[in-house]
Amino acid sequence: MSLSFAQALLGWYLLTPPVVAGGGTIYADRSVPHSNWAFHGTYQTQQQCEAVKAKLIDTAKQLDGEAQAYASEGAYYSECVEMRERLDPSKKAPLK
Repeated sequence: MSLSFAQALLGWYLLTPPVVAGGGTIYADRSVPHSNWAFHGTYQTQQQCEAVKAKLIDTAKQLDGEAQAYASEGAYYSECVEMRERLDPSKKAPLK
């Protein structure tokens, strides 16, 4: 494996679970595999990824009504995942 290929496998993805409405509530469906979550970017460190997640949460708080509910739920339950984990489509998110 070349060094550049190995470096490409290092780092973090920011993923957001699908947000759905059902039974009068809006919730993040964390039961689906990470391969079905929305991709927001790649970061060299977990700290960089977590900083972007915090910005997503702050941005969601500035919205109103149903848009805020959807965005807040997705942002709050978004996860920074090591890239090697993302390569396994059967991996499911841990419940928090």
